[in-house]
Amino acid sequence: MELCLVHTADLHNRLDRRRAQRLRELKQERRAVLLDCGDALAAPNILAFPWSEPAIRWLNEAGCDAMCLGNREYAWYRSGLLRKTGEARFPVLATNLVPRPGQDPGHLRRWTVLTSPDGVRLGVLGLTEVMVQEGTMVSRLAIGRFLDPLVAAREAVTALRPQVDVLIALTHYGRAEEAALAGTCPELDAILCGHWHVSQPSLEVVGRTAVARTFHHGRGASIMTLADGKWRQEAFRL
Repeated sequence: MELCLVHTADLHNRLDRRRAQRLRELKQERRAVLLDCGDALAAPNILAFPWSEPAIRWLNEAGCDAMCLGNREYAWYRSGLLRKTGEARFPVLATNLVPRPGQDPGHLRRWTVLTSPDGVRLGVLGLTEVMVQEGTMVSRLAIGRFLDPLVAAREAVTALRPQVDVLIALTHYGRAEEAALAGTCPELDAILCGHWHVSQPSLEVVGRTAVARTFHHGRGASIMTLADGKWRQEAFRL
């Protein structure tokens, strides 16, 4: 079994026509799955601009297959979430965000199953920063409640593992919780990280799980290749 992933994160509205085309060509050339780890937008945390986000249109053009909800993509009210990411033609994943009854914006998913061009079935979940604490005034108005990310991850892994070949977590923490996630969910094959804002990609292994970080601000992407049970990472400049 061979699998290729293209990993982007923290684009912060730097994705444009040229970069989107480069990502699309890379995805096609490498027969890859394109995964984004959040903070692709220009909008601030919590609130939304009164217009749709160009970054989502460029991710559509690039052929993005799934995205983790980052703090920039989160809004505490339904119309804001729809303006931020409602135009996505790919799953926007928020495993640890559970909408309240009647408040589901419809386009968010807790996890998804994808099939690579070579027929590999991927289970993908997305864990984001807890943006609203339960018990606060905002929490009583917010579209949903945030679960503990590790508890939510365990639920997703239990549901996904029996039906997929490879299990991937997309995270948007920016802290070292990825190691705790690998320990709690050793069934994960890889954790692709966002929110770190690193200048160069990096790859480490925690237990059996690969933990990868990538460029920020549209400077590049990482190419993650799984072959013979081992992950390899390449840097790709945009």
